[in-house]
Amino acid sequence: MKTATSKRAVKAKASARTSKATTKDLKKPVTTKKQRRPRPHNITLSDLFLWVTVVDECQHHPMGAFERASISEGLESTGAIQQRLKVLEERFGRLFMTPKRDNVENTSSASNPTKSVGKATKKKRSAMPTPRGGALAELFAMIEHLYLFSLRTNASESDREIILVLKRVIFGLLPMPILRELEREALDRTLIRNRILRTYTWSFRVRKRTRTGEPKKFSDLPRMRSRYPNDPI
Repeated sequence: MKTATSKRAVKAKASARTSKATTKDLKKPVTTKKQRRPRPHNITLSDLFLWVTVVDECQHHPMGAFERASISEGLESTGAIQQRLKVLEERFGRLFMTPKRDNVENTSSASNPTKSVGKATKKKRSAMPTPRGGALAELFAMIEHLYLFSLRTNASESDREIILVLKRVIFGLLPMPILRELEREALDRTLIRNRILRTYTWSFRVRKRTRTGEPKKFSDLPRMRSRYPNDPI
């Protein structure tokens, strides 16, 4: 007859085996290195909309622009805005004019390098957006408007047609080739590039399979062209 101590020991060993198996499963990679697509940035949609607010406040008046922008965005301080601006600048380049005092500091440091040894010159943003920054604000404002347009609860079939018309107009005016695979005109014109129609197509396929039972495996449903050329499928 097993004692309580021996029973606890058996349970402990079983628990340890289960824990090791679980840990081993967690360590298994979900995808291979070739399949992984690292994100090029950590910018969110709210960052783009924040930039529009910052530019509007800066153009209202540079003095106190960041404080007003933090209030408009519901942030506790300008520190959060400065952090997000740093992320945007790392992605899009210089978004603010260089203050004159920074030019003076850089000139004096170049004439006397010993002054700058061991001291990091702290540069403050001028609250004067560059022309590129203004252009990005216009672009992000369009994105925000379309985003708010898509959130309307009374959206109808005609709204979807409006989106497709806007897409054709905007892409047709761009002075550069389309970079995303499915939008390229060079592709086969019989390819379904419209993501609304692609959604309807998949919905039809699933309903037909439910009704007929064919194909038996969901994975045997016909595949559409991948959105990404590097996908393994």
